[in-house]
Amino acid sequence: MKSSVGVIERYVEQLEEDAEHIISKIERLYHEAEKGYELTRSNHPVGAAQRGDAKQIWQDPEGETKNLQDELREEYESWYAQAEELVSTHLPQRTEEFERRRTDVKKYIKLEKNAKFDPERYVNSASDYFAEQRNIVKAVPGKVEAEKLSLRQQISDTFSKDEIQQARELLDEELMRAAGVLAGVALERHLQIECDEAELGYEHNDGIASLAQTLYEADEINSTTLSSLETLGQIRNDCAHANQQGPNEHKVRKLIDDTDDYIRGRGV
Repeated sequence: MKSSVGVIERYVEQLEEDAEHIISKIERLYHEAEKGYELTRSNHPVGAAQRGDAKQIWQDPEGETKNLQDELREEYESWYAQAEELVSTHLPQRTEEFERRRTDVKKYIKLEKNAKFDPERYVNSASDYFAEQRNIVKAVPGKVEAEKLSLRQQISDTFSKDEIQQARELLDEELMRAAGVLAGVALERHLQIECDEAELGYEHNDGIASLAQTLYEADEINSTTLSSLETLGQIRNDCAHANQQGPNEHKVRKLIDDTDDYIRGRGV
């Protein structure tokens, strides 16, 4: 199930709604079974026969309790099938844990856990096992987002290295404006990714200086780095505007070299 983060988030939200419904039915199931147990005790004389009939309520429920149990089994298996697909695709290392908890939850749905003396305790235990599964599922969107950012970073790094190399070649050919613009594109994209990783908003047309300011205001970079990036942004703008005097070779080389250093994590 390879989908966008937004689609997966909505899918997980729906699974959470279904899970809440399942928990509610588990509570009803145990209370119905408890009522049946108490009714059996009140309608039979004290003794082995009574104990046997009451025990049968848990092992082989009838009527409303049986119907509720069948509905619950079906709904839980449907939930599990959908959730397991997400987990196996995006969190395969937790699939075994997810499957183990299925066995635990099913024991409670089958009423293998005789809760005649304390149904609330057993409902809470079932909820705890189910909560472990739900928490695994809820971790999926974050994992997908991290994978997405990591992939974007890898792609960006590859493009940036190519662009930096091309910028150096353009500079060697004395095409200073083109070299500066290309290096600026690489730097701007890298700053956008840094904003994404820090979950900072920015406009599509924000340039180097604006992106750097956003990072600075969020304490992602210090004032020295901000000042250096603003300088690089100005060099890039001088290269992009043909109606202005073009920057000299020294400034363009600084833009290329400093951009390369910043993208590689060496600072500027």
